Amino acid sequence: MKVPMIKYFLKKLKKLLKKNRFQIYRTDKNIDTYRKLRRDLAITYDDFENEIKDVSQKLDINNYCEGPKKDIKKSRGNIFWVFGVVIFNKEIFNKEIYLKFTLEEKEDEKIICWSCHSPKDTLKYPYRGRS
Repeated sequence: MKVPMIKYFLKKLKKLLKKNRFQIYRTDKNIDTYRKLRRDLAITYDDFENEIKDVSQKLDINNYCEGPKKDIKKSRGNIFWVFGVVIFNKEIFNKEIYLKFTLEEKEDEKIICWSCHSPKDTLKYPYRGRS
């Protein structure tokens, strides 16, 4: 039952990315991640944002970690999906990050990336190797 839901969410995410209906929320952790990457790789914020969009477009069931999961902050009332992915996959830099998305359906549908930073705990991939 869960795999079809995950695939549906990924299809929706990719469709909205193509329509440029994607926003990265600028949390302290997300900005800290960008600053570390800027220091290590001399990238701009646009480079960082484009990388997040590019890797998000390539997500599949192998990257899934958890969700749909209710937000712990009830005031937001969001349902989250969590994926893990390696960004800037280069010999000098190969970093796994935690991506937390929600689908906002208020006026115009869009995907919000609430988190794009190093995971606090080791990410678990329950469907890895099952594509």
